Amino acid sequence: MSEIFIILLAISIGVLAYLTRTDFERMTEFVNRLLKIAEEQDKQIKYLQTEINNLNERKRK
Repeated sequence: MSEIFIILLAISIGVLAYLTRTDFERMTEFVNRLLKIAEEQDKQIKYLQTEINNLNERKRK
């Protein structure tokens, strides 16, 4: 198992060494966009959970 980890680590280091600065900038922008989307979805999920809870409370009454 540790041999696989070492091989993957070596490959990752090689890929990182190959990447240029613009590649890092693009990846950072992409990750930031993904984080923004995740935050928006989290807000939507919280809103929907609140609405579901409100509907359940109305149903009980």
